[in-house]
Amino acid sequence: MGWRDEEASVRPGRCRRRRGAGPAVQPQDRRGGPVGRGHRPRQPGRRVQPPLTLISSVEPLPLPKHRGGRAALAVIGLLLVAACLRSAITSVGPVLDQIGAATGLGSGALGLLAALPLLAFAGMSPLSHLAARRFGTDRMVLVSLGVLAVGLLLRSLPVPGLLWFGTLAIGVGIAVGNVLVPAVVKRDFPTHISRLTGSYTATMNTFAALASGLSVPIAAWAVGGWRTAIGIWIIPAALALIVWAARMRWVPGGDSSVRGRAGVALSGAVDVDHGRPDHAAADSDVDHEEVGHSGRSVAGRRVADPSATVRPMWRSALAWQVTLHMGLQSTVFYTLVNWLPSIEADRGVSAATSGAHLFIYQLVGIGAAFGVSLLMNRRHDQRGIAVLVVSPMIIALLGMLLLPQLVVVWVILAGMTSGSSITLALALIGLRTADASATARLSGMAQGLGYLLAAGGPIAAGAIRGLTGSWLPEIILLLALTVAQGTFGVLAGRNRTIG
Repeated sequence: MGWRDEEASVRPGRCRRRRGAGPAVQPQDRRGGPVGRGHRPRQPGRRVQPPLTLISSVEPLPLPKHRGGRAALAVIGLLLVAACLRSAITSVGPVLDQIGAATGLGSGALGLLAALPLLAFAGMSPLSHLAARRFGTDRMVLVSLGVLAVGLLLRSLPVPGLLWFGTLAIGVGIAVGNVLVPAVVKRDFPTHISRLTGSYTATMNTFAALASGLSVPIAAWAVGGWRTAIGIWIIPAALALIVWAARMRWVPGGDSSVRGRAGVALSGAVDVDHGRPDHAAADSDVDHEEVGHSGRSVAGRRVADPSATVRPMWRSALAWQVTLHMGLQSTVFYTLVNWLPSIEADRGVSAATSGAHLFIYQLVGIGAAFGVSLLMNRRHDQRGIAVLVVSPMIIALLGMLLLPQLVVVWVILAGMTSGSSITLALALIGLRTADASATARLSGMAQGLGYLLAAGGPIAAGAIRGLTGSWLPEIILLLALTVAQGTFGVLAGRNRTIG
């Protein structure tokens, strides 16, 4: 569709000025030059190209729609990063007793080893968005994959101290990815947050399940035993590193695009999905909880405004509700994923069977992640979904207390909640914020404080088990935490945004 000549009635050499339109603008011919001596005025109805307009340094250049190979690369790179965000951790639980037998670590020390990545999450998550502002989101994701790969290698080497140092490096690498992946989804797929969140959490759950289910067989059959079982996951990390580097090179819209002075990538969306956008993301009839004026609208999107005053996220009640929901669901998940095999071992279940149960626990979560993403795709408000998500876990924990012999049933129900909880928690970070910059800040807060809370789960479980000799207190505690998770999920699920 062309542009109709609005200056056709203006005589050559004259400037046309409309009331309230600002300073006069010199008429231009069809080549974009001024009308004057040696130039003929444009004829009415002739299609012309619009003149180039300078934009401020904080506005994004609109990007073309990416289809074909580049669109696939954008999505595949994101999913490969997701594949690395849990497998390095879930591979440890099934062989935790073997690690203790080989290293002489007791229950308390093993609990600390299991919680060390979560402590790294807590320390690095608030800093990740600052590093992304300084060096670029995509570059920091690339660095995080490199740190993760190095940590996996070091942790598997039979050198004293490297078990702890490698585990800490793994936590640092995953922490950065945890924070920045939601910001990448918000930036590149702003109208499909729920769908893409469901896809990458399902991928994350798939590889987490594979890591849990394969750890015991690999430890039994491979040279190196449990060290190989927890070190083999360097393969997907290296593959993700290569593909993400290619994504940075070939997919426009990331760190290479126009930036604002604040350093946050202000690119347009990579239009990979051509279906109906998420109602929750596209709905404009929402309540806005102001945390300063962190952005302004450009071409229908909110972008960061470096001249604006940005108030801290911790002053927002909604941000705290999202944070506590994230932290509580993480506490329950990481406690179970590290100690569920030990709980079953105390009841006479073999290591291979308990590893298979842990695999089922996370395999069920894959379907649950997709299911909850479809539900969110059709709703502006997530309060009912928050209640639905925690209900299977409540039933499962009560069943573990009352009918422990039906452990497979309870594992399946618990897996439904764990898979859907992380999807809901990560989607809320994007759905409750107005732009990618706010998403990164809320993600840093929610995952930093949330994982600090979650780190206490495995440590407390190991300590209580050592003091009481029973797992019943831990199950009761997890039941209370799940109820609290549902409460904060209802509060965070209201249709409001920060910013």
